Amino acid sequence: MLLAAGSLYAADVRTVSVDIRIVGTEHVDLSSIHKWIDEGRKGDRPMTHWKFVTIETLQQTAPWLTGYVQIDRQEHKTVYLKNIPREITKNLNDVRAFEAQAKTLTDEIASDTKRLVEEDAVEAKPKSQFARRREQ
Repeated sequence: MLLAAGSLYAADVRTVSVDIRIVGTEHVDLSSIHKWIDEGRKGDRPMTHWKFVTIETLQQTAPWLTGYVQIDRQEHKTVYLKNIPREITKNLNDVRAFEAQAKTLTDEIASDTKRLVEEDAVEAKPKSQFARRREQ
């Protein structure tokens, strides 16, 4: 779980040059795990006791923030989250808003397409908006 909070600090781990965490009183350098990820996860994984956690969604549940996470590209869980950087929260919220907007627009396109097919099946009124568009 420690890597989860840390890996969130950079949306793209390839942009991290020095990544040192404090665990208890010890300083832990994560550069070896970043290098392994950048090189396509080839060979033996360094720091096998650390987990690579990807947050897929966030939910605000009083009083805690929870997230649906993927652990080491295998298992999925819902976990409590703390100290998430604002940038990560903003990015995940933006993605959620764009997905909702895409669904709304997809539904609107389907509705408009259905209406146009129905109007095309009957004769449009001579000066209707549909008739004008058909003439263009």
